[in-house]
Amino acid sequence: MKIVVENSGYDMRNLGDLAMLQIGVNRLHSLWPDAQIHVLTLNPEAVLKQTPGAVAFPLGVSSEAASVGSESAPTPKSRSKAVKNLLNGLKGKIVYRHPSLALKLMTIRRNRYGLEKMIREADLVVATGGGYITEIFPINMMGALTTLDIARRCGKPSVLMGHGIGPIDNPHLLRLTGRVLRTASLITLRERRFSLPLVEQMGVSKDRIRVTGDDAVEYSYINRLNHAGEGLGINLRVASYSEVNSDLLQKVRSVFQMVVKELKAPLIPLPISFYGRGDDLEAIERLTRGLGGSADKSRGFDSPLDVAHEASRCRVVVTGSYHAGVFALSQGVPAVCLAKSKYYVMKFEGLADMFGKGCAVLHLDDPMLEDKLLQTVRQLWQDADSYRNSLLSAAQEQMEQSREAYRSLPEIVTRATMTA
Repeated sequence: MKIVVENSGYDMRNLGDLAMLQIGVNRLHSLWPDAQIHVLTLNPEAVLKQTPGAVAFPLGVSSEAASVGSESAPTPKSRSKAVKNLLNGLKGKIVYRHPSLALKLMTIRRNRYGLEKMIREADLVVATGGGYITEIFPINMMGALTTLDIARRCGKPSVLMGHGIGPIDNPHLLRLTGRVLRTASLITLRERRFSLPLVEQMGVSKDRIRVTGDDAVEYSYINRLNHAGEGLGINLRVASYSEVNSDLLQKVRSVFQMVVKELKAPLIPLPISFYGRGDDLEAIERLTRGLGGSADKSRGFDSPLDVAHEASRCRVVVTGSYHAGVFALSQGVPAVCLAKSKYYVMKFEGLADMFGKGCAVLHLDDPMLEDKLLQTVRQLWQDADSYRNSLLSAAQEQMEQSREAYRSLPEIVTRATMTA
């Protein structure tokens, strides 16, 4: 049995992406203990360390200066950051304006590394969870579509497990995405509010779609403590795709100054992204400077388990990062989710729909943000214990739905083999 795994974080510097990959690989191993599992990556050493039993399939070499999840190979140090950004911008424009051409170019690029040969030898292609099939990350999106399209041309079954899909407003890109996704044998979604209607709009057969929740739910749920913590978890994603800037960060900080004084709770950093751009630690340090919180311990995080353990120490979490919310809610810890961009509004409101009460979503461009954030933190802090059981129940239900979806994969492989 040979399996090719597409995934959300080739550099493996995002602990949420890594948690989803680890859960996916573990589940595949439980189904096929002797399987060869080849993980697409820009960081082969991390694959060996973080996903025992899997084999790295390099698509290039990681670059600290690359865009989030970009496949760009390292460039000479003399090349300016502006030139690098320009090249990535040009790639993005090709994806937006000429998606079919972008698919062909990406296919040529990936086949230089032998991906089509590998897929022809494989029995299954799995795209583990993430929010990377979105026009917000055009290069990442086209990479995933390319892998799935190669599987189609090779007559191999493909599945997408635990995905958040969208936004995709570009009609040409939406049409191409639909064409590729309609060939998948199974698509499981991490939320129903936005991804489900979008996938149905693309014409994917309803009997191939399931809503299962995020695969990282299991990671945090099984590592939970049996009691509530006493800290206030904190994260804020400052990046172009979150549309969070220094002014918004300062607004949130002003509320934290009041919260810390009132609750007298320790601030607990919950960094998820360790990319050069969008590094959560930088934003957390700016939020907590002078308020008694220290991100020094968090600098050593290299596993999702590190941040899951920190989330278990919290009574309430305030986050601008999706997976900090997932890690908290899955352990019965209420979360306040802060969103501005369409991408993050979809992610957080979809998450709130899956967990129900105990997950609040606030819009960072709300003129009443500071008052609402203060009041929401107070209310969740006061009532945290009453939310715990319902949040854990929601997490358990999602975990079981996701496991059940994985258990259906052997039948998909068998059916594909019989019709080949």
